[in-house]
Amino acid sequence: MKERPLVIFTLLTQMTVGAFTILLAIFWQFSYFFGVNSGSRLILPYFIFIGALFMVGLAASLFHLGSPLNAWRALANLRNSWLSREVLFSLLFAALAGFFVFFQWLEISSSSFRNLVALLATCFGITLIYCMARVYMLRTVSQWNSGLTVASFFTTAFILGCLVDGVMLSFSAVFMPLEESVAIMQLLHWIGGLCVLLLLVEFLLIPLGLARLIDQNMGDSSGRPISQIYLMRVVPLFLGIATVGVLFFLATPLNFFEAIVVLMAFGFVLFSETFGRMIFYDSRQPLM
Repeated sequence: MKERPLVIFTLLTQMTVGAFTILLAIFWQFSYFFGVNSGSRLILPYFIFIGALFMVGLAASLFHLGSPLNAWRALANLRNSWLSREVLFSLLFAALAGFFVFFQWLEISSSSFRNLVALLATCFGITLIYCMARVYMLRTVSQWNSGLTVASFFTTAFILGCLVDGVMLSFSAVFMPLEESVAIMQLLHWIGGLCVLLLLVEFLLIPLGLARLIDQNMGDSSGRPISQIYLMRVVPLFLGIATVGVLFFLATPLNFFEAIVVLMAFGFVLFSETFGRMIFYDSRQPLM
């Protein structure tokens, strides 16, 4: 599949933007109850990890280019090209997110200024996802030229972002002191509720997307029947979110085995979203 680098790029980029946004809210909440030092000690390594994932996604996008050394030319048409804007906001998000982590780590400037930098990074990240969706909303590709593309990109960003943060916090809850573990579980309750809400959104978006395939007599290049596509998207998605929801709403802190189960549940959801993105690219059939 020649679009494999784009699958990796779009999924990792969207996942890290969603994870950064939610993790920032968690950082502020945790810092409010336990102080900025405790918040930094717990959360900053997570920011560094998702930053590394973002860089992997950017690197993957270069493999789709015929000449990676000419990637800088993508910024040449900001006025008319959504691709140029996508590249610009990718760089802005990466730069400001990196500055926030660096400033927070070394306690440079005031906390208000650091929070402002983080908030701007979040805004640029959300704009990045929108630009990314608009890149694919081509008039010549009816399956992509729909508001469903924007909605599905944002849903993927936040459902994967929630779960990445949830996995990291789950393992933290195993090793943190009891008081902080209880606070983490409260945050996981909130993440679990958001995951369930996003699952309901996915249950609406997936049938709508497949209905467009049926209405336009299109399918993915492998010739899979629509019923098989639906099951491969919905079943692992439901199993993963249902498992996370049950574990995150437990009253007691998670143990190590339960944290491993959360990681496996994330794997189910990641499989569903990866398969969905592959179907997205396979469904491209330009209008005649």
